Amino acid sequence: MARNGAAAALLVERARIVARAAALLFDIVNPDVVVVTELGVTRLPECADALRAEVAATSRACPSPSAVLPSSFGLDVLGVAAGAVQLDAIYADPLDLRNPIRLGV
Repeated sequence: MARNGAAAALLVERARIVARAAALLFDIVNPDVVVVTELGVTRLPECADALRAEVAATSRACPSPSAVLPSSFGLDVLGVAAGAVQLDAIYADPLDLRNPIRLGV
């Protein structure tokens, strides 16, 4: 598959921006791991490298750049996310007749 260098550069820059948000999560919430579902990070190794490098450079609480992981859902991440929203509504109140799932929303 041929790659567009300009598009790859934009995805790397976007990974750096996402990394700044991940660094804030480490500094404020202090989780053990942050899973990132950004498209470039899941598809391009240079995006994952840029993400980890930026988190390491900007976070004060991140234990290690390896604590930033790409999503394991790969290309299906958007479908999984949509399903998670629907499941949340069902699990919150499964007997509710106004449940969005039952209403076809």
